[in-house]
Amino acid sequence: MEIDMSDQYVSKFIKITKEMKDRIIELWQNDKSGSEIAEELGITRNSVIGAVYRLRKQGHILSSHEDSKKNPINSQKNNEKKQLVKKPKASPPPPKYTAKKGITMGQLKYSSCRYIVEEGDYNTTQYCGNKIHRCSYCEEHYKLCYYPARTTLEKIVKI
Repeated sequence: MEIDMSDQYVSKFIKITKEMKDRIIELWQNDKSGSEIAEELGITRNSVIGAVYRLRKQGHILSSHEDSKKNPINSQKNNEKKQLVKKPKASPPPPKYTAKKGITMGQLKYSSCRYIVEEGDYNTTQYCGNKIHRCSYCEEHYKLCYYPARTTLEKIVKI
């Protein structure tokens, strides 16, 4: 005896039959939440969400209703936050490096800036040599090499 599994999804805990799928699709497209559908069908919310996910992948559900379910109060707050956030000023252009004769690898000290001023082979490569500010660079070259991270608010608002 062969069982046709195409019309049902077999889970370790529940079976979602074709009738349940049809009902889930109908309720989901009528803007019911996963919890409301689960309560009506007598299954768990996660089962409904999983079924909706699989049905979307199969092309049975075309639209999501998350946008219409959003809390209007929260969306107003988000809009206010977006309006309050000022776009950061364009970062100043990198400082112009004043040409200065650098030092060679043999002349570098522990406290010397390691920014390469003039590239060549091992013996002819010239390094800045100024006193280091942070990491391995003087203040001027540190600003050239490192950019500040975006703030959390900038990441949320995606400026």
